[in-house]
Order: sequence, then structure tokens, then C-alpha cells
Amino acid sequence: FRLSVTLAGARLATEGGHALSTPRLEAVAAAYRPDRWTFRLPEGFTLERPLVGPTRVTGRLMRGSVSATDRLPRIAVEGRELTFTPAGGAVLFPLASAGRVDFALQSRPEGPDEAGVLLRIENAVAAPGTLLQRIGGDPKGRLVWEGVLSQAGALRGSGWSGLVRNWAQTGGEMRVLQGEAAVGEASAKVERGRLTVGGDGRLRGELDLSVRRGPRALLELRGAPRITPEAATAAAAIAEAREENQTARLPLVFEAGVVTVGPVALAPALKVY
Repeated sequence: FRLSVTLAGARLATEGGHALSTPRLEAVAAAYRPDRWTFRLPEGFTLERPLVGPTRVTGRLMRGSVSATDRLPRIAVEGRELTFTPAGGAVLFPLASAGRVDFALQSRPEGPDEAGVLLRIENAVAAPGTLLQRIGGDPKGRLVWEGVLSQAGALRGSGWSGLVRNWAQTGGEMRVLQGEAAVGEASAKVERGRLTVGGDGRLRGELDLSVRRGPRALLELRGAPRITPEAATAAAAIAEAREENQTARLPLVFEAGVVTVGPVALAPALKVY
């Protein structure tokens, strides 16, 4: 009464060069529910990113589920006691380990064409020598990001770039419900925000941040790629001027291919595709 599929040496890849490969993928579905599959990766997987290099991911538990629906597939993924091991490349993976990672995507009954997305990382340890480690030191960190995608039905297209482009062109945007990142004594919390993707493939929108120990964290950006020391120093000065009780309110704006902190152009905006 079950359908069982095992793939050896499976590899999923996008036209942009991102890929995920695994020695073994095991998937199961009930015969009366062939539209809902649960899967697990008992031997871990390798994440490949362009110009960065592969990262091997292993852990105590790596599993998930995919359910087909009329509007949008429901996806849930979880990992426990994960370890990230770089296998060569110009840029290190930011994390060395994480106690828990959860990701979920599903339609929302509150909106006619909305989907909720959640990413949670708990007990994360930054990899030595990375920007994240310099900002927070050795203490464990956490990340929580929860948002609502409008125009979820437009998340269709050929490949990742086609999917995102079609969604953005139909007016799709993400409304942030909860956003928080903390490592060591530094932390940032999103008070409110909306994000979308421009025709150049770069992030657009605005986030209102509440940043704790912001000046020190921004100064550490002086060694980050594509961020000049002058821009990082100016952004740190803005955070220091607005700081009260070690917390500063800062607008983070993504516009015209650039991300700005207050009036300071800090770096190129994140390229989504």
C-alpha cells in the first residue's frame, strides 16, 4: 500500500549553476495519496554554488515532504545537528554547524493568492574566518524569517530565473511578518518590510531594522567583498549617531541595484537570479 522510490547519485541543477547532489534519496508515498511524498537523505548532500565551490552537508536527520495542491506545492524540510564542510572554493560557507534548520512553503487560507514562507535556523555556529564569525565571535546564533508572498500563483516558469521573473512582473512581493538574526552580542530585527525583484534580477524594496550593537557589526563589513572600507565606515557612523541604549533604527533600502543604509550606498543589492 506504499510507493517507494530510491535514487542513487541524484543531482538537481539549475541553469544558473546552483546544484544539489546526494548519494542516496529515499522517497515514500501512500498508494491512496500519490500527491504527497515524504523523503529523507540518509547520507547527506552536497550544495554547489557558482564561484563559491561545493559544501558537504551531513547531520543526524535530514528529511522533508512535498504535497501537490491546486495552487502551490506545499513543501516542508527539516534538518537536525547539521555540519557544513567546504570542499574547496573561493568563499567559505558562512556556517560550520547548526542544531536545527526548518523551511516551509505553503498556501495561506487568509489570502486568495498568497503563500507563507518560513526559514528558521537555531544554534548556528559561524565558520572560522568568515564575516559572520568576525561580527559575533564564537557564540551560537539564530535566524528567523517569516513572510507572505503575494501573487503566489505566478510562481511558474522555465527554471529559477523564469519563475522569479514571471512572479515579479505580475506584481509579486514578499511582506515580512517576522525577521530576526542574532550572533553574539549583535542582532537585527525587521520591524516591517516589503521586498520584490527588479528586471535586473536584483532585490528591490525596503526593510526597517532595529539593530543592536550595529556600529561594530557594520565596521566588520570593511573586509567583505564589494563593500568599500569608506562605505562601511560611513554606515557605522550613521548607526552610531542613531543609537540609543545600544540599539539603532536603520532603514535598509534596495533600489536601482544598490543597497543603502540611511543615506549611505553600501553595496550592490543581492542578485536573486
